[in-house]
Amino acid sequence: MGLIELARAHESWGQLDKAVAAAMDAVACGEASQARAELSEALTTLGRLYVQDVRLDEAEPILERALASARGLPEADPRRESLIGPATVELARLALTRRSSARALDLISGLTLPEPGVGAPVPYRAEAVRVKIESLAALSRFGEALPLAKAELIWHEARLPAGHPSLVRTRCVLASVLLAEGRAKEAAPFAETAADSALAALGPTHQATLDATELAATAWQAMGDLDRSDAVVARVLARLTDQDATHLAAILQLRRTQIAVSCDAGRFTEADDLFEETQRAVAALEPLGPSIRARVDRLLDACEVLRESRRPK
Repeated sequence: MGLIELARAHESWGQLDKAVAAAMDAVACGEASQARAELSEALTTLGRLYVQDVRLDEAEPILERALASARGLPEADPRRESLIGPATVELARLALTRRSSARALDLISGLTLPEPGVGAPVPYRAEAVRVKIESLAALSRFGEALPLAKAELIWHEARLPAGHPSLVRTRCVLASVLLAEGRAKEAAPFAETAADSALAALGPTHQATLDATELAATAWQAMGDLDRSDAVVARVLARLTDQDATHLAAILQLRRTQIAVSCDAGRFTEADDLFEETQRAVAALEPLGPSIRARVDRLLDACEVLRESRRPK
């Protein structure tokens, strides 16, 4: 297994710190060999992982470098477009994460994206379309986002098994558009189906499982069904153990969701108890490695900010 494939494998297992380490090794190998294509792919992988880990300031120069490296290939090189596409998509994802939706949409609009099933497969197409849909929704262009999201889901459902990560993410995108438009009652079943299928097929630490679970909990919360919101998160937490450092980041991400739900319901004592329980779980696993330590600290800080910002003054 190559270093990039190893990074992707660790990412799929929820081991983000190991994924980052493997991607950094791949970048070093690409630099040492002066292999422009391999370097671009490694940089794109590392940049994507940094975006996922909310290390946005670190991600941007890496992704810009990945794109520049890909563009530096001869135009006749068949790898050129296949490397420009993923780097552009990840830069658009970064822009969307920073709430620069117009910038994200501009980046995606510069790519040639065929209709699904038309012509040769474009590996990054599905992710590019998802970013486009989310960007349109963030700009309140629901009349464009919703038909596109529905069409993508129909196409994916006809071809992929229920727990496939691409289908899970496509279902979540439709749910997020509906939720953004204030249609939580329609969004919640899509999000919960995505969460349940991801948990069964991908496991509790996969990022697609965690993202779908957060979305489902948020949708049920928006409907005022806090018990259903809690239950969605509890199903995943039941598969995780706070005795395992590899599970810790996943637990913290879900605790953040639980704290948000509790605060929004005015259950601040419950939110405090959840935060203190989380702190105890982290302390019990000390010392942590430097990479997971940094991620845990970011998630703990997010939980603390969330808890304090929603408390009545």
